[in-house]
Amino acid sequence: MSTFIWGNFTAQAQFIFTNGNPDDPTIDSLRQTNLLVEMNRIITSMSLYNPNLFAGVTLSPTTSSLLAQNPTGQQLVQLNRLLLHDALNNYGSDWSVNTQPDLSGSAQVNLFVKPPPELTISKNRPAQQYAILINGSGIQQFDDGSVQINLINSGNGYVSTSASTMQIQAEKFGHFGLGDGCDDPEPAPGVGKWLKIGPGCSADTNRISLVWSVSLGRTFDGLAAGILSVREPGLSPDVYTPYSLYYNAASTNIMAEAVLITTNVDIGCCTNYSLQPWTNSYSQVFWSMVTTITTNTDNVLRQVKAYQTFVNITAPDACHTKLDFYLPSQVATNQDQYGVFTNITGQPFVTWTIQNPDPATTNKLSIAECRHGVCGMTNSLVETTSTGGVTWTLTQGTGTETRVEQHVVSFLGSPATNRVEMDTIQYANSSTPAYQCQETYNFYPWGSELMETSIPNSPSNLVTTYRYYNHDDPVNDPDNYGFGQLGLIVYPDG
Repeated sequence: MSTFIWGNFTAQAQFIFTNGNPDDPTIDSLRQTNLLVEMNRIITSMSLYNPNLFAGVTLSPTTSSLLAQNPTGQQLVQLNRLLLHDALNNYGSDWSVNTQPDLSGSAQVNLFVKPPPELTISKNRPAQQYAILINGSGIQQFDDGSVQINLINSGNGYVSTSASTMQIQAEKFGHFGLGDGCDDPEPAPGVGKWLKIGPGCSADTNRISLVWSVSLGRTFDGLAAGILSVREPGLSPDVYTPYSLYYNAASTNIMAEAVLITTNVDIGCCTNYSLQPWTNSYSQVFWSMVTTITTNTDNVLRQVKAYQTFVNITAPDACHTKLDFYLPSQVATNQDQYGVFTNITGQPFVTWTIQNPDPATTNKLSIAECRHGVCGMTNSLVETTSTGGVTWTLTQGTGTETRVEQHVVSFLGSPATNRVEMDTIQYANSSTPAYQCQETYNFYPWGSELMETSIPNSPSNLVTTYRYYNHDDPVNDPDNYGFGQLGLIVYPDG
């Protein structure tokens, strides 16, 4: 039973229990809180009973009677408590369980936002402060940003004494962030870019950088409203789901103008709980309805409301994600208890589909645009494995406008010391490549870096080399201050 319970603890909780000084009162308090949170989560989300787990455990008549009823809801929670009671008593523990718990009463939830660790410390820029903003009565907010929510339980579960909206305000954490290439106001809403692939910079042939994005148009004052983007180091089951989508904008001011609806708000336990992000991404606006609230930092995008467009993001299955773009006038103000806009009329003016065309594998990706039933811009990526390497083939467009880009990946050395990618671009109306380049990457102590480029189909074999400071240049870098920095580029002309 202990192995089963431990296996269902989250990775963050396991980390807390297996790291830190056990004599530290702060660590001890954190472990107690996490034990309570994890046990409450487990007994409220699943049945603990399994014949193999409870082989040799004598169940009490009360437990056996309740088990035979296949209970759900609060009765399932009670069954799990009784099962734990019987399992512990089987090993001599003296632990009693109230078989008729009183489910009425009141409680409080204390929320506090803890900012993620800063990657760069600056004396001139203090760490970002977070605040929980509540618009509603019956809720107390303190100067340090924490919030106390009063709850009441009439016997059917805890609910907030007032239906209020909670806003966590800070730099965005979750599937949001600042990024380059987000400040171009020219593309209209729903206009996407071609899928791009780049070097994997890894000893893993399944790694390759892929980037795709679609515009959200402009803000009320003509600036770029940001993009929805996919940035992945290869193909995996997550690529075909909304989990791979991120909202990026050029500044926090732009981000503040967008309303982002996420999916990871859950009705949870009533206890002291910290909303603690475990990621280095950030969040400017995070909406949810207050009853009892727990959340994690995934915050997968469900809807995006910008000035010129509204995007409804759905996943019909695990291999298929749709981004439906509507005009703002097609979306009413109606929202359900999770903040999702529910009254959308008419058809989207453009739909982007991210799909796995072969669900039996994860070596293919299709991204396609469809406007008013006519499918136009298409991207197709295929990974093919062969002896000695992997070939990535990106096909864009159709007919005579088809563009095919291939990256053939191989390695030098055993174990590998260099990654070699032969990149070729060819168009449908030509029998010869329009471009070809061999890129060689070296695995340095700090990571992978481009070491050489060679263009074999040119009149002469044009080679460019790159050299980095690596504790091996006592003349130009005697104090090793340049370690890892680019030190010298030698072009084909010398």
